[in-house]
Amino acid sequence: MAKFIKVRNLEGNFSTGGMYVRFTKKGKTWSSLGYLKRHFAQFKYDELRRIYINCTIIILDEETLEKSELWMKDFISDYIVDAVIKREKNDISNLKARKKLYENEIIKLELKLEVINRDLDEKNKNN
Repeated sequence: MAKFIKVRNLEGNFSTGGMYVRFTKKGKTWSSLGYLKRHFAQFKYDELRRIYINCTIIILDEETLEKSELWMKDFISDYIVDAVIKREKNDISNLKARKKLYENEIIKLELKLEVINRDLDEKNKNN
């Protein structure tokens, strides 16, 4: 099911996409919300809000010719919440991995300390 997705500003022009977004009469057409999200991913959240906050997403279903509009403000809010949750999950996974690595390093250091302590005890007995 093909979709045609465009982002329209208040003046009725459409986003050209890319890193340096402009709005023109023709603009760019995305074929899925996933591709549109990828476009958004290149921006920091505050840039995304600044560029697109007063825009609407126009979605046209090629089969049914059903047209729907979504306020960008709502879409960006959901997008940001999803991205933050994903980032927090990644942060937790990274922290758990680092914790395990450090625990293993501590075990190795404790074993080295035991060897050094034994060597010191032997030298002290011999002196």
